Amino acid sequence: MIEILYKRRSEDGVQRVILTPEEYYDPIEPGEYDYDDEDGVPRFDHAVDYLDEAVEELEWTRLVEEDGTVVLERFASQGRVRIWHLRGANGGQELCLSTIVAPGRLHLTRLYLDDAGDWVPRFVCLYEDQPDGSQTEEKLLP
Repeated sequence: MIEILYKRRSEDGVQRVILTPEEYYDPIEPGEYDYDDEDGVPRFDHAVDYLDEAVEELEWTRLVEEDGTVVLERFASQGRVRIWHLRGANGGQELCLSTIVAPGRLHLTRLYLDDAGDWVPRFVCLYEDQPDGSQTEEKLLP
């Protein structure tokens, strides 16, 4: 069972959605799922993509996987700014900040929590959508 909690900006309460492994994970082959293995791959990168909700209407989502991994994502500026915090079942933590800086341009920063308790930059990049549908990537770190 995979649980998604989320809060709409317009409401005080929290909503809850339960997904089956077949709904959450991408099949390896049609009808074949790798959801008992730590190598299983979710269909989507963000909990909001499993919901029938506009990101502009949400304050946050919280996804809890069967192994205890938790991903909390917060939204600001009509969804143009996203901050997500991943706490893995193994205790590892990662923080990601994503900002749409202009139409078709995204700035992404990923940090991880090291053994000393410090947040260390892992990856900084600018992505730009191209007219042909592709995307260019300008890595700023590493």
